[in-house]
Amino acid sequence: MIHANELRIGSKFSGAGMIQTVKEILDYGPEGSIQAGNKTAVEVTPEYSHLILVKECGNQYKPVDMEGIPLTPELLVKAGFSVDQDLITPVLDVYFIYLKLGRLFVGVYKGNYTFYFGEFGNYGRVITSLHQLQNIAYSLTGTELTINL
Repeated sequence: MIHANELRIGSKFSGAGMIQTVKEILDYGPEGSIQAGNKTAVEVTPEYSHLILVKECGNQYKPVDMEGIPLTPELLVKAGFSVDQDLITPVLDVYFIYLKLGRLFVGVYKGNYTFYFGEFGNYGRVITSLHQLQNIAYSLTGTELTINL
């Protein structure tokens, strides 16, 4: 499940076994229930508080039905990152992939991905999904990642 507050227009996610792109995020309103006459029509919980419209096919998803796209080195290359050969340390199974637009780095160590901004070690945040990387890159650079999936 992806929480709606992690998404922006253009975020990529997995839904119904396909890669989808967020087109619009509709808010049902605060938690509680929506009444129809004297009956409860819809229970609004965090999992069902938003409806996500997608670009590719016009489908609608609830956040509970969405999954993040796991990061892989291949996916990062498709997003414009490239491997810094000087930072590969095969003995420790460590290598870094860096984005050429500024000082964004994603360190890969034993299958775990950590986001860095600036010099190595200044700031690190573990990320697991493509939509998280899209949000970080956009927040820091003002530029959308172009992803050739």
